Amino acid sequence: MSSDIDSDPIAGEIRAAILANDTEILALLNERLRLVEQLCRHKVEHEYPSVDVKQEARLFDRLVRLNDGPADDDYVRGVFETIVTATKRQVYGPSGE
Repeated sequence: MSSDIDSDPIAGEIRAAILANDTEILALLNERLRLVEQLCRHKVEHEYPSVDVKQEARLFDRLVRLNDGPADDDYVRGVFETIVTATKRQVYGPSGE
């Protein structure tokens, strides 16, 4: 039995499926960023606070409630906290605010 996973057709199929998912996730992240930028412009125009910590908490709680696994709640919360933090850095600069 060969230990070269690169020549394993099953591993290749699974990797292709993972790449397809990652490609879709990337497109969704970019769309999310465009929406956040749009919201940010709206907030500036109407002099709303740039960051809404309560909304972030509601988002994380809602996503944890919607999670039906196999990811556990800490995984879901951690992934989305990372996404929100990275988005704020992208939109507002290194400080994220």
